[in-house]
Amino acid sequence: MLKKINIQELKFGFIVFIKKNWFYTPFKTNVIRIKSESDIEAIKPYSDFLYLISPIPQRRIQKNLAIMASVYNELSNAGIVNDRKLIKAINNLATMVLNGKLGAEEANRYLCGSPYIFRCAVRKMLLATAFSKFLTLEHRKVIDIAIAAFLADIALTKHTFISEKRKLFNHETLLVQEHPITAYKKLINTAVPKKSCDYILKHHENVDGSGYPGQLTLREIPLGARLIRIVDIYESLSAHRPFRRAHTPHSATEFIVKLARENKLDRRLVEKFICFNRHFPEGLSIFLRGFEDTEFRIVSSVNFPDLYVRNTNERMLTKISERIIYSVKI
Repeated sequence: MLKKINIQELKFGFIVFIKKNWFYTPFKTNVIRIKSESDIEAIKPYSDFLYLISPIPQRRIQKNLAIMASVYNELSNAGIVNDRKLIKAINNLATMVLNGKLGAEEANRYLCGSPYIFRCAVRKMLLATAFSKFLTLEHRKVIDIAIAAFLADIALTKHTFISEKRKLFNHETLLVQEHPITAYKKLINTAVPKKSCDYILKHHENVDGSGYPGQLTLREIPLGARLIRIVDIYESLSAHRPFRRAHTPHSATEFIVKLARENKLDRRLVEKFICFNRHFPEGLSIFLRGFEDTEFRIVSSVNFPDLYVRNTNERMLTKISERIIYSVKI
């Protein structure tokens, strides 16, 4: 909640929002934490535009952390997030976002208003963070991607039809397709990192130019947005929706492979994602540890994690464990 505040009421530790384009102020952001008398002096010329950002209620944070805990269990049971150190790192990051320590105070309130959107946001953030760590991206980029994945759908919270038990009408689909631009405009002048805002704006672009809102192609879409695009599709399919049951992780991965083959998604990144989530669709080309120069093809994955593969130069079937798969090729 934003509350109008007088300059005389300011105290150290307060977080204030200047309701004025940051470009016309000496500050780098509209959201400022009061740390000293000099901060108060610098803010004085903008006293007519000053609002206090109320702290998020602790009870709500605890409730949201409980949602996170259940999501951890879901992903852990699915075999996606099972590294204790990684889970701890993600938990710390999530708590920092919830408490507004990463500049997402105002945006977080939109998410808190919709438990359904919040749950989806948490799943996306966890998957995006875990996948980014799997790719060994630098720490700052991982945080930017995690924040973008967490806040990407804040513009959907105003649409009540999102959580209804039916498919969307055509005009509702058009409204949904506007959400990257709406979210970008809502966040760009807050303390949310600019790179995170850019990822949010472009996270529904396809590498062949058929996505939205900008119809961008591969080289125009940053890595963070391409990564979130894959995670967003996987999360959407593998999670329960009001109008349909959840797909299995295996069938969700099959659909992502199909999109990559149709040049909708970054093919190389999808290959890395398959190695990350360890679900291998039938027909996929794989390379095994100790046989890096030999290409195999998955013939059957019904009894996962045991797979049946065939050497592309031979007809004999071989039973293997998914643990020895080194890399894949779409």
